[in-house]
Amino acid sequence: MVTITVHSAGRRTAISVLPGSNLLDVLRRGDFGVYSPCGGEGTCGKCLAGIREREHSDRRLVTSCMYTVDRDIEVNLPDTAEIEVLASQYERLRKLPPEPGTAAAVGYATAIEVGSPSTHFPDPATPIGAAIDLGTTTIVAHLADLKSGSLIETRTARNPQAAFGADVIARIHHCMTAKNGLGTLRSLVIATINRLISESAASQGLRTTDVVRVTVAGNTTMLHILLGEHPEPLAFTPFQPVFTGRRHVAAAALGLSMHPRAEVHVLPSFSAYVGADVVAGLAALDPESTPETYLFVDVGTNGELALVTPDRILCCATAAGPAFEGANLACGMEAGAGAICRYRGPDDIQTIANMPPVGICGSGLVDIVASLLRRGVIGVDGFLAEPAVIVPAARAGRDILLTPGDMREVQLAKSAIAAGVALLLRHAGCRPDDIGAVYLAGGMGNYLQPRSAVDIGLFPRELEKKIIPVGNTSASGALLALKSEQFGACLDEILSRMELFELSGHPEFLDEFAGNMAFPHPPIQP
Repeated sequence: MVTITVHSAGRRTAISVLPGSNLLDVLRRGDFGVYSPCGGEGTCGKCLAGIREREHSDRRLVTSCMYTVDRDIEVNLPDTAEIEVLASQYERLRKLPPEPGTAAAVGYATAIEVGSPSTHFPDPATPIGAAIDLGTTTIVAHLADLKSGSLIETRTARNPQAAFGADVIARIHHCMTAKNGLGTLRSLVIATINRLISESAASQGLRTTDVVRVTVAGNTTMLHILLGEHPEPLAFTPFQPVFTGRRHVAAAALGLSMHPRAEVHVLPSFSAYVGADVVAGLAALDPESTPETYLFVDVGTNGELALVTPDRILCCATAAGPAFEGANLACGMEAGAGAICRYRGPDDIQTIANMPPVGICGSGLVDIVASLLRRGVIGVDGFLAEPAVIVPAARAGRDILLTPGDMREVQLAKSAIAAGVALLLRHAGCRPDDIGAVYLAGGMGNYLQPRSAVDIGLFPRELEKKIIPVGNTSASGALLALKSEQFGACLDEILSRMELFELSGHPEFLDEFAGNMAFPHPPIQP
């Protein structure tokens, strides 16, 4: 027998099962209420569980219907609020049948021949694909069965390029000024993708040579660096990318460790600062469930905005900085186990995976700032006299703080987004009342409280009831592109309607940005 220790809703439950048991079946029998809209077929990817296989191993995310229990493990399940978000996301994302096409399902047989022709690599019995979201701060890798369309496992890692700068401008600068700067950044991200795929494959009893196809979404700068294209043109007017269209590259030519005849399919971008992450994210939304007019907001290091109307998609980007991804904060962290993701006061704190608090991620940061504003600890000008203790050392092993420097990062980030939203609406002749929904993309959206978002001035108050988290739509788009050839037409339709609204140099941007540095006045009372 092996033991599954389940952490759910603040409870710890130990269950003994036979080796070889399916994790979803075990959780169903234990009445844990796991959300699985596809019925356990592995196609929806929503029956997520955080798995730790030994005491000091990393926690990884798996779809429980695809996980076989063969050793003692600890399982962290989403809480009720997270399950509601997953259900909301599933309802609003496009569903396509698994139709990877001949080239995708057996890409090893049709892709460009690479390497020694005398070397024999057996064709995989079960061809596997990897969908990569190459973010500025975080890299996400989905592994999927290309025959069935089942999602096998998801792994994430910090983008190691962050050591050379938190945003894309810093990365471009490094490529321009450091000896072999482009090569260094490219090598780091290739190594990380290889590690994520290798670890996922090993955990599932697969070989890396079973991976025959990869799809990649990301912002334009990250995709240039991945493919070894110098991003310098993105730093100067007229901000002309080396490429924006689809790219198909032999995996071996990139240095990716998988089947030597595998192909990498890079999804199309739109402009220098509206990348494939936005194009894929918009295409991933189900058109049947979206209103005629809506906002799409990806709150990342490079904040990307799209106003979708029946006639066009007006797009812009604004440099929000990495605060909402937990970076550049005294106690900031990515949205991982132990991150404070919701905060309603000192005695009402929620962390990801219900683990002891170790830091603050983006959604928790917004909640904390909103709470301190309501209590008058922070003034409308953002002044914080001294670091605020969010969780004392007695509970966390060290004081988890919000510092005056953190407040400045929040002001800069929220002002950039708020200014972009205001100018986008004004340019299109829209009022907040005309917006049917605000789709909030990115990992932060899984936990962000709409009231907190409007209390700090991230969005106009009229939009509070319209904010809908849709999760990492860039990764969702990459996964749809991996599993279905039909998604290519969806990408083309989105691209055909997109128009660029350039914020840089706009005569009203600096005034709008400065005006949004302040928080709503007067502070909202509890």
